[in-house]
Amino acid sequence: MIVETHLDTHLSVDVGGELHVEQVPARELAERFGTPLHVISGSRLRQNYRRIRDAFASRWSAGVNVHFAIKSNPAIAVRRILTQEGAGGDCLGVPELHVSLVAGTPPERLVLNGNNKPDDAIELAVRCGARINVDDLDEVERVAAMARAAERVVTVGIRSKPDRGALEEQSSEMAALSIGAYAELSKWGLEPDDAVAAARAILARPELRLVGLHYHLGRHLSEPELFEDMAPGLAHLSQRLQREAGWAPGSVTLGGGFTQGRDPFFRNSGALAAWPQAADDFVAPIEDFAEAVCSELQRRFSERGLPLPVLGLEPGRYITASAGVTLTRVGTVKQGRARRWVMVDSPGTHLGLSRSPRDAHAIVVADGSAPDHEVVCDVVGPLCVVDVIAQQATLPAVGPGALLCVLDTGAYADGEASNANSIGRPAVILVEAGRADEIRRRETLGDVFGRDRVPPHLYVAGPGSDWHDAPAVP
Repeated sequence: MIVETHLDTHLSVDVGGELHVEQVPARELAERFGTPLHVISGSRLRQNYRRIRDAFASRWSAGVNVHFAIKSNPAIAVRRILTQEGAGGDCLGVPELHVSLVAGTPPERLVLNGNNKPDDAIELAVRCGARINVDDLDEVERVAAMARAAERVVTVGIRSKPDRGALEEQSSEMAALSIGAYAELSKWGLEPDDAVAAARAILARPELRLVGLHYHLGRHLSEPELFEDMAPGLAHLSQRLQREAGWAPGSVTLGGGFTQGRDPFFRNSGALAAWPQAADDFVAPIEDFAEAVCSELQRRFSERGLPLPVLGLEPGRYITASAGVTLTRVGTVKQGRARRWVMVDSPGTHLGLSRSPRDAHAIVVADGSAPDHEVVCDVVGPLCVVDVIAQQATLPAVGPGALLCVLDTGAYADGEASNANSIGRPAVILVEAGRADEIRRRETLGDVFGRDRVPPHLYVAGPGSDWHDAPAVP
């Protein structure tokens, strides 16, 4: 195969205009597995993990732990790849803990996060040996009681709210308020005074071993200065914990919040400008984020005479988003007076419930059918709502039957997908080393309605009384 253009490390277009994911033609994937179809590149997952790990590890002498946020892509095969690479895991509740264990992730490299943790999640973390980040003061005694019952010493951390400080000067691109205010209003984490109280309570219980501080900011800006502004508050809280509780954090976890490349949310910093193309790059390189974090944190810890802790990261989107694409087939094209609609078989809800028309995924023609001229159009799904996938995007003037590829859908597309209009979720395919394997099957009508139960009293005589004689849901 002669490759003409590389769109990414795992995406290329041959001389005939056909898209390949690694070495596999997208057209062949669509013909074999049907559309819509999520496709994950195994090699890109590995590249993304290694790049973020190395970016921080080369700049932080005390060591770095990368805990994959499985919420971004919960497929067991994806988790297995990252387990092979050495990634730990950021988990919420029993399902994410369980799946991470099934994928072979060592339990001591798993962390249970989240507010309002149910008893069964705490119990599983206690029994398997995962770390628990306490999110409220009452949680300390709940964890301690389960540790005593299991006759175990449980590793715990404290999740604290970021200090408003310099964050007050930064405006979040996620909300119409400052990042400091956003952090203070969020449901997660303890205020600094409560974090100190939690440390004292944990240290007083021999069945608990306090190891770290969790200080999550989230994804607000496409540039690294936010993490520089975070450093003074984190160092100050660490110093308070040392002075007032007699404990210096052995590890400090920054949470997630890192992203890359064509992140659909950061299109020109949120401005509704030209629709993105495959070659676009909105986000600073991860090495710039690592430099900002590591240099500023080391300076702040050194100023206060604090020992340098192990640095924890919990990336999800950074690892999975760019590794995934969605293949979708054009059904009809409709030209109105003010709009042109390209109608595809993938609902927008299968790209993630948290997205909006502002979140702009680059789209390319995947089957070599791209005409020479372009048009401005809306790419829309089949739902009985607006269902916009691309809004006023400049794309080749494709016709019915064309195969399109929506880029950067590896994060949250499948995990957040809904069954709106009773449409089943797509299959998920893993492509690596020249082979393609189904790692999540396509949902059937039976899957969609599998939870339904019809009470006997609804079978009484009258309209629809012969419903029970209808063919079974397949």
